[in-house]
Amino acid sequence: MRADARLGSEMTDSSAKTPFNWSDWIERSVWTAVEAGLAIMVVTDVSSMKAAASAAAAAGIAALKSLAQQRLAK
Repeated sequence: MRADARLGSEMTDSSAKTPFNWSDWIERSVWTAVEAGLAIMVVTDVSSMKAAASAAAAAGIAALKSLAQQRLAK
């Protein structure tokens, strides 16, 4: 590959990256946790708050994973 072709592809690669959208990430994380907790409560019953909290915590871990992927990919 020619040197000028490599430079052109590097410029398009860097311009294609968008900045991390914190508000979108927070909104998605919160709603995923809420949905996971509500799903447990609806499928079982309201007395299973411990299971609902566990589902919300699992959603939080998934949100942290997506944050790490985005931040470490740069």
